[in-house]
Amino acid sequence: MTKTRLQLEEEFDIDARGIITNPCKFEGESLATPFYYDLMLDGEGDIIEIESSDRSAFDIEDRYNFVLVLESNDGFISLAYFEDRESAQKESDNQYIMDSIDLDSYDFDS
Repeated sequence: MTKTRLQLEEEFDIDARGIITNPCKFEGESLATPFYYDLMLDGEGDIIEIESSDRSAFDIEDRYNFVLVLESNDGFISLAYFEDRESAQKESDNQYIMDSIDLDSYDFDS
């Protein structure tokens, strides 16, 4: 079950701008990040439509309609915001391609 903003504020230390300061996979991100990460884990996928209640709870700009949940190779979670699903899908595809490239297998000296 996805947590509310209040529950997230109780779980994480945040600064005056609402950025998570705990040393964790969400460090340096807004409270929207663990919220959308939980939605992704609950089966929403990595591209999630922003609902009006979420927009107001997390102060998301009106121009954004979709969020893409990203996980770095070292386990940090972040969000990217998009106006349309197609742009979010292109970025998701690009991330998949970049993640599938094994740079350790290339000989850059040749």
